[in-house]
Amino acid sequence: MREHTFSKQRKGTTAVILSSMALIVFLLLGTGAVQMGLFSRPAENAQFHWLQARFLAQSGADAFAHWMVGNPESLTEVEMDERLSAILAQNQGKSEPVSLDELPDGNFIITLNRIDENRLRITSTGEYQSVTEQLTITLERTPDGAWQRAEDET
Repeated sequence: MREHTFSKQRKGTTAVILSSMALIVFLLLGTGAVQMGLFSRPAENAQFHWLQARFLAQSGADAFAHWMVGNPESLTEVEMDERLSAILAQNQGKSEPVSLDELPDGNFIITLNRIDENRLRITSTGEYQSVTEQLTITLERTPDGAWQRAEDET
């Protein structure tokens, strides 16, 4: 009878120890999962804000480059130069912040710099909830006086 009682006590103690160990393992795994969830959220938000700022910067640079290259107003070379000179003279070539309806929490600012008579640097800075991203496009004048993206631009 004694062996039987000792064996039952030993099995009971082993079961309690194994149950406690399993509980500790599950608690550690659960705590780790919660911490990963808490720490990954700010990283996701930061990446989202960066992507929005990048989108705004790209939108600004592309819009101005498209206007220069496409010349939708059919300006002559002289008229385009006059318009460009007026833009460069106003606020040192820097635009006011421009917001898009799709992203009311952000904006972009375009800054123009004439590299030389035949090259123009368009720098667009996008900002979304205090995160900024900058993008630059270089345009060059073709022999016929039109503007195009510089060869080294991708």
